[in-house]
Amino acid sequence: MSASIYWEPVVNRANDLHVSAPSWFMESLERADMGLPHVFGSGDIPVLKGLAAAMRDGPNPFQQLIEAIEKHDKVKVWYEY
Repeated sequence: MSASIYWEPVVNRANDLHVSAPSWFMESLERADMGLPHVFGSGDIPVLKGLAAAMRDGPNPFQQLIEAIEKHDKVKVWYEY
């Protein structure tokens, strides 16, 4: 079963994060010591930039998170089955 990955500004409502391979995304964050659920802030941007640089195809969920952090300061990310 595939998981859906979501993010939300810490003070607002949830938004769908476009992740083509949710299990891979979750495992990548886990290996970076950012297992979900996790509240991301500006201190996480350097690691997210590294993960974003490793993306090859499709939408880049790590870049989406960077942009969300830059816009909202902090975002919470979680998954649901």
